[in-house]
Amino acid sequence: MSGVRFDFQRACVRATRGYVLNVGANEDPARLKAMDPERVINCDLEAEDSHLKRPNVVDALFDAAKERWPFEDDMAELVVLGDILEHLLPDDCEAVLREARRVAKKLCITVPREVRDEVYEQTAPATNPYMFHQTEVTEDYMRGQLEKTGWHVTEFTTIDYGFVPEGYLITAGRAGETT
Repeated sequence: MSGVRFDFQRACVRATRGYVLNVGANEDPARLKAMDPERVINCDLEAEDSHLKRPNVVDALFDAAKERWPFEDDMAELVVLGDILEHLLPDDCEAVLREARRVAKKLCITVPREVRDEVYEQTAPATNPYMFHQTEVTEDYMRGQLEKTGWHVTEFTTIDYGFVPEGYLITAGRAGETT
């Protein structure tokens, strides 16, 4: 269910003491920023959601898939990628995971396994290139992307995602390092 993924994200944040980058935060539905406003940095592409026409809760604006993130190496303890990887093509997903590894030691991912109807995507106006789901994220795909980008999976749980029958809750640490 939807609440399970937000509870998982909050548990990941509670398990840390350092900075947390909530990448693709949108309006911050898990309310991570409210948990610890001094440590959680909400990041997104847009200050206002171009599709829903409402403000996002954002501290840092950047395209996580196309540019170097505006943070120093090892700046954060954790990167949260809540429901964004399915919006990216495989090369963009890889770029996001590599940047996450550069800036943080730990990773928290929630992701549904879903492919949207191509007809809907072609007819809806898209001002944000990441508005629609681009990739069906399977367990094999996700594990492969994490391994390729230097992450070691510490938890991989399959759940009923609510709006789709399957999704994943994942934690990872940098491969070769103790977390």
